[in-house]
Amino acid sequence: MFGKASLPAAAASIAISLLIFSFPAPAQETKSSPDQPKSHRMPVPRKLSYGCDGGTTVKVTLRENHARVTFKDKSYAMDQVESGSGVRYAEGHVVWWSKGFEGFLQDETDPDHPVKLAENCKQISAKSP
Repeated sequence: MFGKASLPAAAASIAISLLIFSFPAPAQETKSSPDQPKSHRMPVPRKLSYGCDGGTTVKVTLRENHARVTFKDKSYAMDQVESGSGVRYAEGHVVWWSKGFEGFLQDETDPDHPVKLAENCKQISAKSP
């Protein structure tokens, strides 16, 4: 079938084929277009509950950079805003500010005299559905 001269050539051909097919193909980079969303799934909300001075409770639901803050009989749809420390959400002049497991809710209608609506709030539960 093979002559003596073609045996080394056949062996070399087989060796090269084994080398080529034994290594995985290099991974191809996939670039997503900026027009396409990263995921079709909605971010999972995180529900937090805080116990505050005076026995009051503040409930906070976080989703991306938005918060739904419920205090007494009012609910606020807040957006994350710049803060020097911690995380701050605001709807108009009402602000929820938290750092770690603590936070407070205040009305900043008069920036020189903010009114604390709920203070010394400490996280008492956290749930992710």
